[in-house]
Amino acid sequence: MSVLLITIMMYGPPSQVHFAPVVHSVDFNTTNACQTARDAYLRELGPITTALATAIKQAKDVGNLQDPAGIFVTAQCFER
Repeated sequence: MSVLLITIMMYGPPSQVHFAPVVHSVDFNTTNACQTARDAYLRELGPITTALATAIKQAKDVGNLQDPAGIFVTAQCFER
C-alpha cells in the first residue's frame, strides 16, 4: 500500500494574504500507481503555480507587494 501526500501552502504578508495550508492524502494499491498520480498532479498544477509566481513578481516589480509571498506545492509517495 502506498499513500500520496499532497501539500499546498500559500504564504504572504498577514495584511494581504492568509497562511493557507492544504493537505490531502490518497491511498493506492501499488507504488507505481501512486507515482503516476503524483506526476499527473504536479503536471496539472504546474501552470497554476507558474502563473501565481508571475503575478507575485509583477506585483513586487511595481511596488504593490513589499513582503515575501509565494506558494509551495509538494506531492510525495510513502509506503505504509
